[in-house]
Amino acid sequence: MLEVGEQIVLTEVEKTWLACAIDCEGSVELQRNRNGASFTPRIRISNTCSEFIETAQQILGCGTISTQGNLPNNRKDTHVLSFYSNDIRTFLPEVLPYMIIKRPQALALSEALEILELRKQGGSLSNPFGWFPKGSEESRKWLEVIYLKIKDLNKKGRRGA
Repeated sequence: MLEVGEQIVLTEVEKTWLACAIDCEGSVELQRNRNGASFTPRIRISNTCSEFIETAQQILGCGTISTQGNLPNNRKDTHVLSFYSNDIRTFLPEVLPYMIIKRPQALALSEALEILELRKQGGSLSNPFGWFPKGSEESRKWLEVIYLKIKDLNKKGRRGA
């Protein structure tokens, strides 16, 4: 198991396979709690084939698998592999260059992860976002902008027509 902050080392084939899994079967999200005070980065990969989901977890060595059963209209159970902040930090830098469809969301999520890390540590002068006092209103505003950007990118249907 990886330590917090340790980055996973993947082969080129694994990076490509995982990027494709996220692009085609996944979601890249920044969740916001109801009052907008906190944000949670999340990447999920969903599929009706449990072996597909288990393979992704085995390659990365992290993530939590859940199953959504008893779905309407006699649909198959859906298996979901979920990753949150610390897990995402271990693999996203490796997989991001290979992503195509959800690359904009992943880039925005990387920014959010950086801001969340700065908030936790009390800030950094070398960061392009500037220095954020722990839990500052300024960092919350930046996270809100990123949240809305990812939400807009994740909208279904045609854009800009």
